[in-house]
Amino acid sequence: KIISGQQEIYGSGNDGNYELEFDFIKDLTGKYPAISGFDFMNYNPLYGWNDETTERVIDWVKNRGGIATASWHINVPKDFDSYELGEKVDWQQCTYATATTFKTEDCVKEGTKENDYWNEAIKMLAEQLQRLQDEKVPLIFRPLHEAEGNVNTDGSGAWFWWGKAGAKVYVQIWKYLYEKLTKDYGLHNLIWEQNLYAWSPESIQWYAGDEYVDMIGYDKYNTVYNRHDGIGGVVYMILFMGVGRLLADRKSGSAGMP
Repeated sequence: KIISGQQEIYGSGNDGNYELEFDFIKDLTGKYPAISGFDFMNYNPLYGWNDETTERVIDWVKNRGGIATASWHINVPKDFDSYELGEKVDWQQCTYATATTFKTEDCVKEGTKENDYWNEAIKMLAEQLQRLQDEKVPLIFRPLHEAEGNVNTDGSGAWFWWGKAGAKVYVQIWKYLYEKLTKDYGLHNLIWEQNLYAWSPESIQWYAGDEYVDMIGYDKYNTVYNRHDGIGGVVYMILFMGVGRLLADRKSGSAGMP
């Protein structure tokens, strides 16, 4: 079976019309996609505002009978060296790309400013995910996505700050986020999807392991953009991993599944 999905525009794009793509698909095919993709990027310590992402997730699952997935384009200040924790920063001075003085390797080191910032960002995210759990809404959670970028292990091909310190550090960040959300915040309504972008022998070094991942997603763009081998075309592949742990959570009632 194939289940179709559509990512909504984030950041109040389309003049705030989050249904634009979905209405287009409905008009064209007579049906809405089964999966709706969301993004929690606007819940962050810098310029965060409530764009009602959480409310839309709840409505999609509980009232419209859909499946929800979400990424997290978490931003950091471009000039993190001069940033003071708690300071508000204009979104144009923030980034989720690699053009930042934020030291990725320090975000999992206790006592660093990066770690303090990372913990605050996770706290803000956890508040929204807790609302979903309270409503018994499961979520396919796709954080820290496309970490590998162009094929590499040292971060030289990374597109986002969470991948720029390389595969080893990225796996540490993934596990840190997993432990914080599941153990410290007690969130068990998440289906963890790790998405690394590339298909390559090197990709396995970016993988966090079956204990920390339920599902793997590889996404490809319909161009030769960012490809070293000249291959174009679209390939979407979903592989299910760690299913035993997920099913065990469901049996014990800790997965938050309806």
